[in-house]
Order: sequence, then C-alpha cells, then structure tokens
Amino acid sequence: MLADMNDLQNMIGPSGFPPDLVSQASDRGRAFISARRTEVMSELTGPAPAWPAGALPFGPEFTLRASFTAPWGRAVPQRPAETGTATLELSVDGQAAGPFTSLGAYAVTNLPPSPRARYPGIVITAVSGSATWRLTLTLDPMTFGTGVQPVDQFQVRAQLSLIEAGRPARNRNLGNLGELRLDEAVAAEGGTLRGSVTLKGAAFAP
Repeated sequence: MLADMNDLQNMIGPSGFPPDLVSQASDRGRAFISARRTEVMSELTGPAPAWPAGALPFGPEFTLRASFTAPWGRAVPQRPAETGTATLELSVDGQAAGPFTSLGAYAVTNLPPSPRARYPGIVITAVSGSATWRLTLTLDPMTFGTGVQPVDQFQVRAQLSLIEAGRPARNRNLGNLGELRLDEAVAAEGGTLRGSVTLKGAAFAP
C-alpha cells in the first residue's frame, strides 16, 4: 500500500495540483497506513480478545430439523398449521421446544412479506400452547428443483419467526447455517414440495 501511495503521488504530480498539497496529502496517507499496520499486526499476532458474557446481542443457540409435505396453492391457507404434513425437532439452548399440538406445511409462489414476486416458498407452522413457530423458506427460481441446496440467503432464504400471545412477532433471518433437501418439487396447482431442512443459529432471547 505504501508503494501504491508513492506511485499515486508520482501520477498526480504532473497533473497541475500544487506540489505541496500533493505531498502533504500523500504523507498523511502513508502515516495512516504505517500506524494502522502496527495496530493490525498486534491484533493478528496476539491472542483473541475475551468477549464479556452477554456482550453479543444474540439469543441462545438453537438447532432445527424438519421434514414436510407441502401442497402447492395460490394463496396462504386459512389454517396453515392444519395444511399438509410436517415434523419438527427444535432445541433452544439445549431444551426441546414443544410439544407441538399441530404442525403443517404449505407452498406458494409469493410469500408475504417478501416483495419479490414469483419466488417459490415453503412455510412450516408449529403450534405449542400460546406460541407459534414459523419457518419460512424462500427459494431462488433459477435453481429451483429437487436436490440439496444451501440455506445461504441466496439460493434459499430462511426466516424463523416466533409469535406469542400478547407480544409482537419476532423474526430472525438465517444464513449459511444449514441446508434444504427437496425430494419432490412440483411448483404448480395441485403439486407438492416434499423434503427436509436442517438449521442452526441463534434463537430469540427470552
């Protein structure tokens, strides 16, 4: 970077800018690079900093495994937890969520509140007492089909929602933390999306 600064100063020199200003600006740039290099090297060669407990704004860790058979439709069903079939294993901070009194899955083309039209998606809904867990998977239509795809917010976008009575819905986008497998993928009226998904990440704080 210092060599680049020297080359840049030589390029600017003949352009008509006052030589003193060019020299002063170049010296400031070189000083910053030299000082920052010392700081960065000390960070790279030293031990990792200790993060105090509670410093990160994330909730406890969760793991999720689900399977689904989601019928395709043109609209969100009135009873999403009673549509299709699904299984769900959800553990938050080592504690299993549930038991779930109803589980369902459905597939549609446009998933609210996503503004992107014509993106196929799957919604798994699980009800446990006054709490409802909802996993929304939005798929890239260019790579849509059977097989395994990463949940990376590009090919597959994932959002985990927790809806509890008397509290606003909590949503968390999940990326690079799992994979989706589609064994059947018919995105048309009367079709079905069937497969499984595994995820892990930070759940909602209490």
